[in-house]
Amino acid sequence: MDQELKRTFTRRISQSNKSELVVIIYDIYFAHSECAKRQKTEGDYEGYKESLRLAIGAQDELIRALNMQYTISENLRIIYQYCKNLVYRTLAEGKMEYLEESDCLMAKLRNSFAQVAKQDHSERMMQNTQTVYAGMTYGNGILNENYDYSASRGFFA
Repeated sequence: MDQELKRTFTRRISQSNKSELVVIIYDIYFAHSECAKRQKTEGDYEGYKESLRLAIGAQDELIRALNMQYTISENLRIIYQYCKNLVYRTLAEGKMEYLEESDCLMAKLRNSFAQVAKQDHSERMMQNTQTVYAGMTYGNGILNENYDYSASRGFFA
């Protein structure tokens, strides 16, 4: 994952509520999955293994985020664990069809959570962050992001 993508995820996390954060974790999983596929075709086997480990880490985070007080959480945990085992099999055997199956299931779940996130209008989780305004400005079709620097973000002594 390149530095620009990391900055994008960091910005998205700082501006998200709980539902949006789950969608971001899915996106992080897919970023690592795509990176692993690219690295395998390029012959970068160390990078490939590391990307798969990071994808498993994103799946672990989704499992930890489950609220087990709800019945559906147990079903999600089973699906996440199955997908995680598929990625482990990809890591062990090198067969990309396991990763493809995991990606397919994770994509369906991500789409469901994205629909839920659209309906969630709760406050963002990180309150003391800069507000980001994105929009087109006068230029060559470039999307510029502006930050609100007026809010005090430091500690008062």
